Amino acid sequence: WHDESSTLRNLYLSIVTSVALTMAIGGTVTIVAVLLTFLFGQAGPAETHFDLYPAAISIATVGGGLWLHHRRRLGPGRTGALRAYEYAMAAVGLGTLVGASVALINAAFEPQLAGSNTGEVLIILGCSVIAGGAVWMWFWRKVQVAPRQDEIHSLQRRIYLIGMAVATGLTSAGALIGSLVVVFRALLGEGGDMASSLRFPLTLAVVSGVAAWHLFNQVRADGAGIERLEIKPFSVTVVCSHPGPLASLFPDEAKTRVVYRADEAGIIDDEMAAAIVAAVGHSSSVVWVDESGFRIAPARES
Repeated sequence: WHDESSTLRNLYLSIVTSVALTMAIGGTVTIVAVLLTFLFGQAGPAETHFDLYPAAISIATVGGGLWLHHRRRLGPGRTGALRAYEYAMAAVGLGTLVGASVALINAAFEPQLAGSNTGEVLIILGCSVIAGGAVWMWFWRKVQVAPRQDEIHSLQRRIYLIGMAVATGLTSAGALIGSLVVVFRALLGEGGDMASSLRFPLTLAVVSGVAAWHLFNQVRADGAGIERLEIKPFSVTVVCSHPGPLASLFPDEAKTRVVYRADEAGIIDDEMAAAIVAAVGHSSSVVWVDESGFRIAPARES
């Protein structure tokens, strides 16, 4: 299992790693938010105010342990599992940022929250906005600094950009339609307080629209980048017992050189060949294959 590379393994690792990190961050945010509401809100007795701590600490601990265990097994190089994990976390962060921002804006201007729980609600939502924004920015920057020629062609990136763009775009459009319904009902004299009724759908339309605009712009930029992108020639030196189908899987720009071992400990099969090609990408590399799998090191370009 440790040395195998397969679609099911990559899917399992990316899902479990993403869920585990979400659990760890969610539990940590809950711990911090409860503490801040106790210090700065109108909290009750400590024994009742911190009753969420056992569950939050357990979730954060279990999630952190699972994340540490599985994150190390995503593989060397920029594998498909690592891409899926990073884009999944970017989606979680962006979704949390949008939802928590809408809730925070509405809570800040909601007259019904003038009571004792106003500060607590705002602190909890504020922590959620900060956590969601931090997660999204961290993972979005990581995928943006990855080698562009590989990244813009990846299936994980397309799923993230197109899926999130469609989701946020439809959400914004639906919220805008809801806002228009409120306005029309008010004009016909059928609605109540129009300002109060408009607050949520209008905020949701604006925040989701900003997210959709960012995502659609990135989709368009990627499309333009694919047209302009030219893969530079690169060289790959492979030390193995038998290369199998490896040379035929590299693109035409790759110059492949095989150094044969004198034993049978480094035979490359179809599955390993696909994993090596994915890990090398379009960078000049030296690949060492032995009985434990393969290792890749960047090669100096002459």
